[in-house]
Amino acid sequence: MDLTANPGADFHRFCNGGWLDRTKIPAEYPRWGMFMQLRDQALDYLHSMFDRLAKAENAPGSNAQKISDLYALGMDEESIEAEGLTGLDGLFAQIKRIRNRRQLMNAMASPGLASFFGFGAATDYDNSDQMIANASQGGTSLERDYYLKTDKDTVEKRAAFVAYMQRMFELLDERPKVAARHAAEVIALETSLATISMDIETLRDPGKSNNKMTRAQFQALCPELALGHYVDTLKAPAFEIVNVRQPEFFKALGAIVANTPMSVLRTYMRFHLIDGMASYLPKRFGDASFDFYGKVMQGTQVRQERWKRITGLVSGVLGEAVGEVYVAEKFPPAAKARMLELNDAMKEAMREIFSEMTWLSEQTRSYAIQKLEAFVCNIGYPDKWRDYSGLTIDRQSLTANMLRVGQFNGRRNLNKIGTAVDRAEWGMTPQTVNAQCNQSKNMTFFPAAIFQPPFFDMLADFAFLCGAICAVIGHENWHNFDDKGSKFNLKGNMANWWTDADRANFDALMQQIRNLFAGFVVVEAADGKEAVHMKGGLVCGEAISDLMGLRIAYRALQKMIAKYGRTTDENGYNDEQRFFIAFGQLWCSKARPAYQAWQAANDPHPIDRFRIAGTLANMPEFFQAFNLPSDCAMAIPEHMRCDLIAGPKQ
Repeated sequence: MDLTANPGADFHRFCNGGWLDRTKIPAEYPRWGMFMQLRDQALDYLHSMFDRLAKAENAPGSNAQKISDLYALGMDEESIEAEGLTGLDGLFAQIKRIRNRRQLMNAMASPGLASFFGFGAATDYDNSDQMIANASQGGTSLERDYYLKTDKDTVEKRAAFVAYMQRMFELLDERPKVAARHAAEVIALETSLATISMDIETLRDPGKSNNKMTRAQFQALCPELALGHYVDTLKAPAFEIVNVRQPEFFKALGAIVANTPMSVLRTYMRFHLIDGMASYLPKRFGDASFDFYGKVMQGTQVRQERWKRITGLVSGVLGEAVGEVYVAEKFPPAAKARMLELNDAMKEAMREIFSEMTWLSEQTRSYAIQKLEAFVCNIGYPDKWRDYSGLTIDRQSLTANMLRVGQFNGRRNLNKIGTAVDRAEWGMTPQTVNAQCNQSKNMTFFPAAIFQPPFFDMLADFAFLCGAICAVIGHENWHNFDDKGSKFNLKGNMANWWTDADRANFDALMQQIRNLFAGFVVVEAADGKEAVHMKGGLVCGEAISDLMGLRIAYRALQKMIAKYGRTTDENGYNDEQRFFIAFGQLWCSKARPAYQAWQAANDPHPIDRFRIAGTLANMPEFFQAFNLPSDCAMAIPEHMRCDLIAGPKQ
């Protein structure tokens, strides 16, 4: 903390100033803070785990064998350098053979090769018990705005992307002039794809991505492409209905492909192959990829040490196999029991808040409480571990292993088309320092790795626990009722359970959040570059969940105070003050300007310092706790506050 700082002027500084002053962002990271420190600690632990497994006798085909072999192979730089690009020879040959649309679709259906769109299984928005075929826009390397905006910073990043592509083509032994021409062809094609793509803020609206049609209608959207042949080549299970998330994209895609020479399409495919596989190839390819995506786009100074990269790779590829070992060693049953107790308190607090919302009709209120009662919180790890028996991992070739991983995961997803939704399946591994809400399941998931200080501590008092981990729990729980989650019913089906008046009031409250966060300046204007602002429409779901998560956690704290009495710590801070300090320290972080600009363009989560400022500005209890004047810098006018209990200001 910085006790000389005024909590009413900059609460981030007050809570975290001491850390901010003495901490430098490690050169291998674009940002650093509590989440990153825990993730780094998790990597350390997994690294030691993998070393132990590598020294043990592991049965062939076992998860331990797969983990140890993939880790050992990833660390064997000499073998990777010696292999070069030979592991990709078959895919390069397939690209070279492309002469017509059917051959193009054959290639796009191959594991490891790029496609202009995504295709696989997803939950039916209208029947959350069923998996259906799903098609979505794609084909670009960067977020849409990087191709279309004309401000100085975007133009510079776009030029850097073209230079990166040229470098990759040169690493494929092309002469500089040829490589430059190929880079220009790819950027032109990707710009065309960006032009017909839905923007990142609109993509948040599930109502605009629910467009079911027959397979024949899907194929007719884009007659210039052999979509039926593509699906057949994938060997997807038979289906009659497909959800086409962005029909307008597919309607326009065919003309773009038809007007693009096959030589350019082959060039595009070659770039995406080498770009997607760069991390598994000789060092020169990985370094080139890092220089653009890491240095230019996010401001990271040096590439991560190899052991960290490979540890992260293994943890991602064999996530639940790694997680099963992690949980046995790092997550005691007592921690899970404590968390379930806290979650029950949070649900009770949410129930009370819904009851007190003066602007809700009884119809909407009643259904919201029913949805709350139906929702399920998952703590620590899944009840059933994922089966990796169908995945072959050996010590022969990292490239070949990763292509098999892509094929294994792709086939696993495709096979879900037409099947029942597995409600026991997690979307995160236990060793992941994060949390998640699945709105189509009406569930939240809290992996074991997040239950560590500063988020969770078995010895901590309730003020700390409520301000830290309970705020995280409340945040994820509220996602079931944010601007997206509120469009799903208690079974996870997209359905309108609101009255028109209630929805209008809720939209007005959400607009207050959008307006507030759109006003935050992420990077100041300088050197002829425009200031970078938050995108209110992008971050509003996370921002409202921060606010309501903290409000729910504050309600839980009051219950604990009523039950156990008030306390003041050795520094003189009372329960409410420690609660808000714990929340402020939850988002203790520093980030490089380039990363903050990248985050503002791509990430639905607000910048950490604005998660503090924007949330607390809407919490009168914060100002009361620290006896702050109504005109202090942290405050906003009352008519601008988002108050989901009192409702929008008239």
